[in-house]
Parts: sequence; structure tokens; C-alpha cells
Amino acid sequence: MSRVGIFIESPRFLQHSLYLSKGTSIKIVTTSNSVYEALHLETDSLYFLSKEKLTDLMSIKKKIRRLSLDHIILFSDSTPISYWIQRNFITTMIFDDSIFSRDAFYYKMLFMAFSGNCNFMENLLGRFFGPNAEIDGKSYKALLCKTGPLIHFIKERLFFGYKEIFVDLPGRYSTHIAVGNKNIRDLYLRVGVSPETISISGSLEYDIVRSNIQLVKDSGSRSKRPEVVFFTQPFNKYSWGEKFWQQEVKSFVDDCKKNGVSFVLSLHPRDDISFYEKYVDGNCILDSDASYEEKVLLVKSSKLVVVKSSSIINVPLALRKPIAYINYASFFPHSNMLNLFRKEMIIYKNNNIVDVLQYVDKDCENIANLQEDIFLRLLPEVGHVKSNILNIVQV
Repeated sequence: MSRVGIFIESPRFLQHSLYLSKGTSIKIVTTSNSVYEALHLETDSLYFLSKEKLTDLMSIKKKIRRLSLDHIILFSDSTPISYWIQRNFITTMIFDDSIFSRDAFYYKMLFMAFSGNCNFMENLLGRFFGPNAEIDGKSYKALLCKTGPLIHFIKERLFFGYKEIFVDLPGRYSTHIAVGNKNIRDLYLRVGVSPETISISGSLEYDIVRSNIQLVKDSGSRSKRPEVVFFTQPFNKYSWGEKFWQQEVKSFVDDCKKNGVSFVLSLHPRDDISFYEKYVDGNCILDSDASYEEKVLLVKSSKLVVVKSSSIINVPLALRKPIAYINYASFFPHSNMLNLFRKEMIIYKNNNIVDVLQYVDKDCENIANLQEDIFLRLLPEVGHVKSNILNIVQV
């Protein structure tokens, strides 16, 4: 039997890691303090490797090797350590972020690659030592127009050989890639990934959501029972996204208030509540530390869920709740994300929140059926995803 580990650096994959490792000998390895705090009471097979000090970075590769893992499972290859692991171990990349990320990345990257006014020294350093990115076979030089991030990147390049950022499809250097469905597999094939490298395992996240939702009981004590739930994203924290996200949020709030529609903004774990309090009072905000159960109950009690780019979309999908795409600012105007929604389910200045709610009232059941057909098309039978992945890593 192989000695298998899961390497995670993002709290986003806590549930994925626990779900996969439960009842197995799989070890969980992390360099994140928040991941360690969340998991150390949940499992005895947790290894924490600090990376806060320069001496930690110098020794972290040696510490990972000492774990003597035959196979490492990854959920994202966007970090320097994950990049190094793929080049030095047998790995399986689980790509479960299949609905929005590639299109959002693509247009964001094109915008960032040619934006920003770097001074002469930053431009010079960036050209020689800065990160590269490859999108659909084309190479881009990303300009980091701040000295701090550039120095940080150079340090990561020195220790982990990390030369690329914003990789459009995760797992470029993995031994194996497990994807949710045939559509995602075809994306990999189109950019030249070998068919032998990819397998369709199903959506682990959707499987977890379906399992967890059954355990959530409605106590009937909630005060917030809105018509609309808007799951936010921390786009305002990025230079490329701040202005567009301000417009999206303000337009949504104004639209709801103008039409007397009750709503709640459910904040992403990395969101800062102070940004949203500029547009709405705290009674209409579910803070970022809200429990999974609170979010499920909020969706259950609503008529409509609004998203821009969020993996939480699996919750309303599993609950058969109508989902709308927010597009007041028309950001990423040519993105394929728009093709995932019927025109009646896209919110913009000429199709406001009331129009969408009226459409939902008329045809709620059909909307739920169409969503399942579009988003969950070709997924293997729910319930077999964990065993599919464990077969790949031979646990």
C-alpha cells in the first residue's frame, strides 16, 4: 500500500482533505497556520511545516522529503511549494474548481499582463527576474509593479524554482489530474495534456456538499430570511478588480433597495466586512466567519442565489435553488461564464433583480432542471468520487 499525503495551503480545501483522508492512512501536510488550527483536533495524521522564517524556507524541502511519501494529492498548483512538489514527487492534482476559474483567470491575466506603470528599476527587475505565464500556448510576462511582491517572487524562485504564476489549468506538472467531467477533460486535451494523464473522477466538492446538506437541520430560529442571497468575493483586494467590484456591489444593493427586495450579502472567508458596510448596514451581511450550516439554511430560505465566481455555487445546485450571475459592470464581457446562464438569469442594468425574481416565480422548477443539465453534465454518479480518487493514488 502506498504512503499517501495531502498537501494543502488554503483553508478552502479543509473539508476536501478531511473527507478524503477519513478512514484511511492518508497524511495531511500544511504550511498554513489557519489550516493547522482548524484540523489539529480533527485528525491525528497532520503535519505542520512552518514557512514564516527564512530558515524555515531553507529546510522545508528536506522536511517534506523526510515524510517519505510515495504519492501526494494537491488541490491547487498556484503556490511555489506545490509547484516544487509536482516536479519532485508522484502527484495527483484534483481540479474541482471547474465552473468559473479558467475564464476569470484568462481575462484577468490579459488585463494584468499589460497594465500598471512600473518605474525603470521595477521594469528592469521584472523583465529579468519576474514571473512568466502561459495562456493557451502563448507566453506572457506579468509586470509586478511593486518592489515588495517582486522581491517576494524572486525569493520563491530561488528556493522552489518557481518561474510561473497564474497557471490557467492546474496540474501542468502533476503525474495525474483528476477532473469533474468530460468538458473539463477536453479543456486539458486542447492545451496538449496527454489523455493518459487525465481521469474523470467526478466533483469531490459537490459530493461533500450533498453529504453535508443532509446533516443540516432547520432550527427555525433564524432572523434572516431574505429573498436573495449574494455570495461575494474579495475582488476589491486586487488592483485589477477593485473598481469593477465596487460597481457590482453598489449596483446590486441599490437595485434591491429601489425595488424593495430583501437580501443578504454572504461574505467570502477572505472578505473584509468594512468594504461592504460602505453600501449596506450589518443586518444585511452574513460575516465571513459564518458556519457552513448558516449558509445552507440561508440558501434554503431564499428565492434566489446570486454569484460572480464562487465554489459555494454547489450548495444552491444541490438544493435546486435558482442561481443568477451578477454582471452590472459587464466585467469579463466575452467570458464563457456568461454562456452557463440563460439570459433571464443574468443581472445587469437592463435586466434587474425584479425581472429575474419574476422569471423565477414563473418557472422555478424548469430553471433548476436546466441548471443541473448545464453545471453537472457528465459527472459520474454522486457518491463514488472518493473511491475513484483513492483508486488513482492506490490507497
